[in-house]
Amino acid sequence: MTEGATTTRSPLPSGGMLLTHLDSETEPAGGEPGRVVSVARRLRAHHDEQWQAEDLSRDAADDDAVVAKVKRRIDGMNVERSRMFDELDAWLSGELVQNPDAAPHTETIGSVVDRICIAWVRADRLSRKPNAEAMAVAARRQLTELAAAYDQLVSEVLTGRRRVPDWRALKSYGAGDDRG
Repeated sequence: MTEGATTTRSPLPSGGMLLTHLDSETEPAGGEPGRVVSVARRLRAHHDEQWQAEDLSRDAADDDAVVAKVKRRIDGMNVERSRMFDELDAWLSGELVQNPDAAPHTETIGSVVDRICIAWVRADRLSRKPNAEAMAVAARRQLTELAAAYDQLVSEVLTGRRRVPDWRALKSYGAGDDRG
């Protein structure tokens, strides 16, 4: 293990475990990774709902007032989404011992999990869309690559070669967000 890293048992699931459990009711074995999977499931469901709202906002038949109402709903959904992965990042900040001298990663683990959930919903939706086979294949490939990149990040954080930023207090979505 690299100097500065003291975590030997990871509170994080593997990328494969995340993908397996995003659409499953079974809990992962091993305890702590289940907390990450639980937040990821909530994020996945949230992104599915947001995908539907985005589709509504693009309906050319709706008047501007309807589109504006849907867009305000999407803004509120982004606040909730941010809170979900902030919850994950806050919990992980107490679970992971990071090497302060390690090279920084560009985003938090919570935001990477969020992107995996977005990609999962995209791949799922495109796989059910008629005449979208090529896009579905590309979306599944992107999802697989994101899961592999997540695994690499987790490995680097656990071995002290990389650290993730603590950006929780810096995110802001909309005027109703009390974090600034």
